[in-house]
Amino acid sequence: MTPEQRALLAERQSTFRDSEAVRLPSLIRFIETIGIAPAQHVGINAAAYLPHLTKVLRGLRCESDRERTVLSARVSEYIGEYFAQRFGGRWFVNDTPDSPTFARYVVGDFTTAPGSPVCIDPFEIGMAFARQPGGRDLASLVAKVEAQLKAAIGGGTPAPGSLPH
Repeated sequence: MTPEQRALLAERQSTFRDSEAVRLPSLIRFIETIGIAPAQHVGINAAAYLPHLTKVLRGLRCESDRERTVLSARVSEYIGEYFAQRFGGRWFVNDTPDSPTFARYVVGDFTTAPGSPVCIDPFEIGMAFARQPGGRDLASLVAKVEAQLKAAIGGGTPAPGSLPH
């Protein structure tokens, strides 16, 4: 690892601890703001919120860069939470220097694929979602990512208790 990579990783790991404290409360506030209740259960059953979020976000118009940034951040938090729960993973800062997601906040360490280096970058996915014009389909995006993730981890099945109720 180069000195620059070491410094970047240290910075991201430091800010990660701060972001962990606000990620779920921020997501809950967003879900409340767009009118989905009860919002607090997203932290234990994110999959149950997918149809509601898909419906609300499909018609949401982002008129400014700031609105797209906010949408991107909240969708990223949701996607990360969804896959962490569904595949028994966790959020962390990727510390593999040759990885395309090096020093990024990712979700991985999936219990459905022990020892696998596979991870997803929720913020990259969220940015792609927010850049789409109106008519966005969160459920289709999540299904696509899930199919890619299952293929990458060898068809791993979702973690026990992670299926929608």
